Amino acid sequence: MLGRMDDQNLCGFAIGHTEQWFTGRHFLLQQMCVRTDLQRQGVGTALLEALEARLIDVKQVYLLTERHGAAHRFYEHCGFRAAHRTGVMLKRIPLASTGTGLHTWLRADQAESKREVPRWP
Repeated sequence: MLGRMDDQNLCGFAIGHTEQWFTGRHFLLQQMCVRTDLQRQGVGTALLEALEARLIDVKQVYLLTERHGAAHRFYEHCGFRAAHRTGVMLKRIPLASTGTGLHTWLRADQAESKREVPRWP
């Protein structure tokens, strides 16, 4: 996590992590926020520049953002471009209101562990 402070107030922050890909190390920028009243004043650009200066042996930075929105335009202005070979895939799943979802599975797993049943590796 990288943050920027101004007079004891948080102005913005960036959160992410590095990943090893077959093409080298990459950094996934998971979240970046700048206080609304400080946007369009260089805070976000300064955050990205500070982040990039700290990334050692990282081949590229990637992120997910809404297409054609203000954040998309900001990242383009900072040198990002849309990836041509990669896309985001999404699958919607129904909410488990009948008790057959992850919560029930976790409860069953916890009950098994109390009876000292061997757990999954």
